[in-house]
Amino acid sequence: MKSIFAIARTLIKEVFRMRMLMFFLLLVFLGATVVFAWWLSGGTGRPEEKIQTFISYSTRFITAVLSLVTIFISIATVSRDIKRREIFTIATKPVSRFGYLVGKFLGVTILNIGFLIIIGTLIYGTARVMVKTEVRGTPDEIAYDKGRINALVLTARKGVFPEKPENREEIAREHAKRLLNEQLMRTPELKNNPQFVESLGEKLYNDALKSLKANTVTVPPGRIRVFRFRDIKVRPGDDRVFLRYKMDVSFNTESLKMYGEWWVGPKDPTQERSIRFSSYDTIRKYHEIDIPVEANGTSLISPEGDFYVAFRNPFENMGSSAIFTEGTGLELLYTADVFETNILRGMFLILLRLVYLTILSLAFACCLSFPVAVLVVLVVYLLGVASSFILDAVDSDAHESVGEVIRFIMMPIPHLAAYEPAILLEKGRMVGYDLIGKCLLYMILVKGGILTGLGFLLFQRKELARVVV
Repeated sequence: MKSIFAIARTLIKEVFRMRMLMFFLLLVFLGATVVFAWWLSGGTGRPEEKIQTFISYSTRFITAVLSLVTIFISIATVSRDIKRREIFTIATKPVSRFGYLVGKFLGVTILNIGFLIIIGTLIYGTARVMVKTEVRGTPDEIAYDKGRINALVLTARKGVFPEKPENREEIAREHAKRLLNEQLMRTPELKNNPQFVESLGEKLYNDALKSLKANTVTVPPGRIRVFRFRDIKVRPGDDRVFLRYKMDVSFNTESLKMYGEWWVGPKDPTQERSIRFSSYDTIRKYHEIDIPVEANGTSLISPEGDFYVAFRNPFENMGSSAIFTEGTGLELLYTADVFETNILRGMFLILLRLVYLTILSLAFACCLSFPVAVLVVLVVYLLGVASSFILDAVDSDAHESVGEVIRFIMMPIPHLAAYEPAILLEKGRMVGYDLIGKCLLYMILVKGGILTGLGFLLFQRKELARVVV
C-alpha cells in the first residue's frame, strides 16, 4: 500500500508542478463562478432566473473542463512514463503493474476530489451572494423574491407523477383480441396466413394501448379528469407544494392559451369539498402553481400521503381538448431536502463521472499511444454526453433496423447525459440517492469493472522494453 500511495503522491506533485495548468484551472474556476455571476448581475431578468442560469452554465462548463483535464492527465501520466522509460524505475520496485495503475487512479481521483471541493464551495457561495445582491425593492418585494428563490432554485424538490390506471395492458390485450376475432370472422381466409394474423394482432394491441394512454391524459371540453398523486412526504415546516404542468391541445385556440379550473384536496375533489382556482396559460409551455399544504385549517394531503388534482376543461376553450402528456405533462413537486446537501450530492455525481473517465483513460493508455488514446476517449466521452439525444433520435426514426444497429453500438458507451446534475440543480430538483446508486452500479462497477479488467490484462502483457542480450 505504501508504494501505491507513493505513486499517487508523485502524480499529484507532478500536476501541481504544471504551473500553467494550475493557473489555467484557477482562472476557469473563478471565471465560471465569480466573474460569470458579476456579468449576469448587469443583465435583465428576475433574480431566480439569473441564479438558475448561473448554476446551470457554471456547473456544466466546469464539469466539461474537469472531464477534459482528467482525460489528458490520466493518459499522459502513463504514456509519458512508458515513452520516457521512467516506468523502469517503478518496475524495479516492489510494486505490481496493477498496483501501478491503482496508484495512478488514486492520484487522479484525489485531485478531482480537491477540485470539486473548491468548485462546490465557489458555486454555493456565489449563489448565496447573488441572493443578497440581486434581490432589491421594498421589504415585501424582497421577502417575495427570496421566497421564490428558496422555493424554486436553492432547494431540493422531489417530483411525483400521477398514478397510472391499473390493468391497462390487460384491457388493451382483451380489446385487441376481440377486434382480431371480429376481423377473422369477416375474412376467414386470413387464417391461412398466421404470420399476418400475428402482426395484425400486435398492431391492434399497440393501437388500443396507445388509445387508453391518450384517454387517461386527455380532458375533452366540459369534462373533468381526476389525477391522484401518492406518497407525498412534505417535510415539517414546509407549507407549500408545486403543481407543474404543460398543456397540449387537440387544436390551437385563437389566443394560443387555455382556460382551466383546478380542484385539489386530500380526496377526490369532485366528491368532497376542495380548494378551487382558475388559470389562463399559454399552451405547450411549462407553468407552476404553488399550492398551500393547509387551507381553512385542513391539510390538503391525506395522512397516507395522497393528493388529488382535478382539472376541468371549460367550454370557453372553443371546443379544444386539453392534453397532459403522460410522464411530463403533469407533476407535483415538494421539498424533500435542503440545497446544501443537494449540491454535495451533485458534486459527488460529477465525481463518479470523472472516476469512470479516469478508468477509461487509464485502460486505453495501457495499450495505445498518447494521441490515439486521447482521440478514442474523447470520442467515447462526446458520445456519452450526447447519448440522450442519439437514443431519442433513434426511437423516433422510422428505420427500425438502423435503430437496432445504433442501439447496439451505444450499449458500451457510458450514458453520461443521464447523470448530469446541472439539469437538476438549476431547477431545484433533488439529486436522488437512487440516481447516484444507479450511476455507481452500472457505470462504475459494471462498465468500469470490465474496463479495469481489460486494461490490466493488456498492460500485464505489454512489453515495456526490448530484451537485450
